[in-house]
Amino acid sequence: MKIRKSILGVSGEYYVAAELGKRNIYAQLTLGNQKRTDLLIFSEENDKLLKIEVKCK
Repeated sequence: MKIRKSILGVSGEYYVAAELGKRNIYAQLTLGNQKRTDLLIFSEENDKLLKIEVKCK
């Protein structure tokens, strides 16, 4: 069974968010068809909002 690209992409984003959560890093998924970033995380060390783009195959 072949997995659709859209489903594979979203599952990759959830996987990365879960792994970050295991490391006590809060990650917020962004939703939408034409988004510019996949995950947003807040760095408490330097008080910055970081953007993460996830790619998976």
